[in-house]
Amino acid sequence: MLENLKPMKVFRYFEEISAIPHGSGNVEAIGDYCMKFAENHKLRAVKEPCGNVIIYADGTAGYESSEPVILQGHLDMVCEKSNDCVKDMEEEAITLCTDGEWVWADGTTLGGDDGIAIAYVLAILDSDDIPHPPLEILLTVDEETGMTGAENLDGSLLKGKKLINIDSEEEGFITVSCAGGVRCACEYEMEFTDTEEGMCAVEIKVDKLLGGHSGVEINKRRLNGHKVLAEVLNYAYKQAEFFICDIKGGNKTNVIPKSACAVVVTKAENKDIIINAASEYFRDIFWNENGSFEAEAELCACESFEAVPAKHMTAASTKKVIFALMNSPDGVVTVMKNDPDMVKSSLNMGELYIDNNSVKMGYLIRSNSLSGKKAIMEKLRSFTEYLGGKAVFDSDYPSWEYREASPLRDVMVEAFREMYGREPVITSIHAGLECGLLSEKITDGDMVSIGPDLENVHTPDERMNVASVERTWNYLLSVLKKLK
Repeated sequence: MLENLKPMKVFRYFEEISAIPHGSGNVEAIGDYCMKFAENHKLRAVKEPCGNVIIYADGTAGYESSEPVILQGHLDMVCEKSNDCVKDMEEEAITLCTDGEWVWADGTTLGGDDGIAIAYVLAILDSDDIPHPPLEILLTVDEETGMTGAENLDGSLLKGKKLINIDSEEEGFITVSCAGGVRCACEYEMEFTDTEEGMCAVEIKVDKLLGGHSGVEINKRRLNGHKVLAEVLNYAYKQAEFFICDIKGGNKTNVIPKSACAVVVTKAENKDIIINAASEYFRDIFWNENGSFEAEAELCACESFEAVPAKHMTAASTKKVIFALMNSPDGVVTVMKNDPDMVKSSLNMGELYIDNNSVKMGYLIRSNSLSGKKAIMEKLRSFTEYLGGKAVFDSDYPSWEYREASPLRDVMVEAFREMYGREPVITSIHAGLECGLLSEKITDGDMVSIGPDLENVHTPDERMNVASVERTWNYLLSVLKKLK
């Protein structure tokens, strides 16, 4: 599918990678693929117990004694798909599409985050005409679900101090610091009771919001499907009483949910009141407030044609769920004092479901400062416990702090200036990168992050710009040539 795109070797490897299912937690096959690549190319490689793959390559002629350089990316991708896509992403390959300008996947995430890093490094290792110092290729596992590969890395396996992370999503930007984060699972136990005979079931669904990456897009006014659903339910509840039977939404804490739905039961005479109230809220309030930037959003409120659920939440539990969803902290919390457009601290309610009579909400908290992260943790803990729930935090990873003196950054800037004829943007991002954890494993590590243009990552609308992939490839090769 991608054979006519340039750089041809990069896109050939990207296509091979795309044929291997490699969502987070399902990376053994792609790890084995990389190890087989190393064996076929007579390169020393190590696969750590946690699944990380490290491939070593000697420097080319004239670079044999140069300091090793680490090229780093991650093996896993976020697996999301459109509502009408029936593909099993645990077992089936994604379907690549291109118009020559962009590459995307039919109905699913593309995995350019971070498949392009794998394609770049394999294309370098498979070439005999690219000057480079000794290379240590570090491909980590499960970056998207807690950075467990970076966390469990044996740092003694790496000798290099200069590390180029290929996990950024905007060409022309050199990232030099990023937010840290922590995940939180909040659980509220609910009371259920038997459904009375003669009651009707109504399904209310919010769909086709923009969604997106909870780090990169958190400041773009993209609405959280769980919060929108709560607003609809709250409005409808004021018109007629109902009881929640089921409620669910996103399943990734690092993805702003595009949709959410609830099944409720009510007395027969209240059915049309609830349906009309939900539609009225969406038409008269939601669209007036949000229609200009959530133009594709949809609401479906109708009688459910499934069997009426045998149990439902009590009135008190129903109101508690609506209150918790409406009032839970979510989105941007603070911005940088010297740059109001740069988010400092945020959280995203990315998961929502019922399990064993408990409503569970999963969050990802991000902050470019440790104190900011702790402040949100305490705020969320306090809110949850006030409502009688419990909050459990895990997958805590540090921020990557700015390095004042960076020889690697200086080389990156010089190479960029020569190639593009302009200055790059030196930036920090609110999204999480593994550089924070890796800086704890690599003493005195000098790190930067780059990447080609990727749009709408972590959603089925993800796409990768072909020309940007080629320019970034040429830029990376220019940097390696300078690191003598």
